[in-house]
Amino acid sequence: MFGTGADLQLYHENSGNNGMIFNKTGDLYIQGNDGSDAAQTAIQIHSNGAVDLKYAGAGPKLSTTASGAKVTGKLEVDGRLGIGADSTTVDSTALGAALVVNQDPVDRAAYYSPDGSYYAAFGTVDDTHTKAWISIDSAYNKSSAVSAGIFLRAYHGDANSSNCGYTIKNLKSDNSLVFSSVVTGESTSHKAVESEKVRFAANGNATFAGSVYVSSDSNKIYAGAENEMQVFHSGTDSVIKDTRNAGSIKLQADNFSVIDKDAGQTLLSAVVDGSTKLFWGGATNPKFETTSTGAKVTGRLDTTGAAHIGGQNTVHAANTLALGHEGSSKSQIRAYGADASTKGILEFKFTTSDGSANDPDITFSGGGATFGGAMNGTTATFNTGTAGTFKIQGTSTGTNVNTGDAGTYLQLRNLSTNANTFTVLQGADGSGQGTSQIAFVNLVDGTNQGQMVFSTRPANGSMTSALTINSTQKASFAGAVSVAQKPVTQTKTDISASEIDCSTGNYFYKAITTGEALVLTFTGLPSSGEAYGMIVEIKFSGDASQTTIQWPTSVTWADGGSAPTFTEDKTQVYSLITHDGGTKWRASHLKDYTN
Repeated sequence: MFGTGADLQLYHENSGNNGMIFNKTGDLYIQGNDGSDAAQTAIQIHSNGAVDLKYAGAGPKLSTTASGAKVTGKLEVDGRLGIGADSTTVDSTALGAALVVNQDPVDRAAYYSPDGSYYAAFGTVDDTHTKAWISIDSAYNKSSAVSAGIFLRAYHGDANSSNCGYTIKNLKSDNSLVFSSVVTGESTSHKAVESEKVRFAANGNATFAGSVYVSSDSNKIYAGAENEMQVFHSGTDSVIKDTRNAGSIKLQADNFSVIDKDAGQTLLSAVVDGSTKLFWGGATNPKFETTSTGAKVTGRLDTTGAAHIGGQNTVHAANTLALGHEGSSKSQIRAYGADASTKGILEFKFTTSDGSANDPDITFSGGGATFGGAMNGTTATFNTGTAGTFKIQGTSTGTNVNTGDAGTYLQLRNLSTNANTFTVLQGADGSGQGTSQIAFVNLVDGTNQGQMVFSTRPANGSMTSALTINSTQKASFAGAVSVAQKPVTQTKTDISASEIDCSTGNYFYKAITTGEALVLTFTGLPSSGEAYGMIVEIKFSGDASQTTIQWPTSVTWADGGSAPTFTEDKTQVYSLITHDGGTKWRASHLKDYTN
């Protein structure tokens, strides 16, 4: 015993056959030589407290605590280390553990049956997955024939979740790296069931069981030795990009379609050894499709530039047809010849469905046009140029040149903008002797409209106007007007309602019956200065006392009298004339003709 109160005691305890060191006051220090014959603490035992293990007097490096032990610095283990486990059950037969933390070794062994595998587990483990843990081991569920590799497993401890954890495996059999989710184990065998999500093979290939997401617009998917191909979203558009100046992007498939995002419309489709089709607006039938002989357009084809058929207009390819536009106002169809000195020939053909009727209807060659049949239409314009001549003639002397069937006509137009120009249709013999001429005169001076003049010309003389029709359809004769053999007649015009349109004729007729009140109005009046007269015949049937007729206030009667009245079942004839545009009408009356 040492100390005043026998504080330090060294003795042998017979009952246990053990040597004892007992310190009653303060801490107990076990010291060694620091190498210079000075004391250096190696072990410090605190009264009713920790035991500290020091290194070279510094530390502690390992201290016991109320709940276990604390290591300051790195812990190196050569062999098995069991922490928090029953040392009698943590052995190679029951568990095969290299490192086990806070677990029940019996449950752990029953759940995974590692059969001598090596693993490290962190967290609280049980066979119901109700506790979160992580493990690293070399064999995972040997009963499923996975006998080699490295595993990292993590369980989140939700027993009600179909996905209770995740695994990362490096399989020694094919050197692949596999990422899987783990569903709740079977209730009887407690074996975890994996669902493989991603596999990276040793050759660099990756297999994904689900979708692949790149969630940022600043990130891309790259391919190629120098990342030449890129797939990304720009924030506005989805892009497949080839960054090279050469090469191309190829999509390989025997059947290929481009559809809208909702899979409701086909935009483009292509079939190997078949047609490529372009669609519009979700229509079933394509607007454009390739065929074995070329292409087919359903509907109208609009172009903003020239449409070239058989070659390029810009290089004037031989034997080609070009549809295009030249300058600011010329739309053209051009047929190019076989070489630089040969003009092309353009034919318009209208054929039967089998092509048997194949003769050209119109042929344009060398600046001329040949018609395969009759030329029909409402209007035809021929431009002879600055000093050209236009002729209409028969195929031989004595034949006729006809304008067409009944109701058609030949129109000669002067399209010049110069004032006082005219075009002449000459006689068929070309000599000018005693032939009649029709001159179409166009007075385009910004004020006057054109007028038509019919002229005659004596033998080798100048033309003399015989009849002039101006823009108001007024006809002026240079000489007397005579009508031979046939009388001049006027068509009767029925009065519709109560309106008399003077522009439609000179003789008007109306039948009325008892009770009508006829209020006449005059329209289509002649211009002031032009004399105009008309006859109005009114047939009356019935009681004259119950029927009236009211004339415009501009109508005056002889001797300032009033308008005559009706007589029962009689016809009245009225004559009216004016020369001041209808301001005043002078009227007379022939009465009581028998109906």
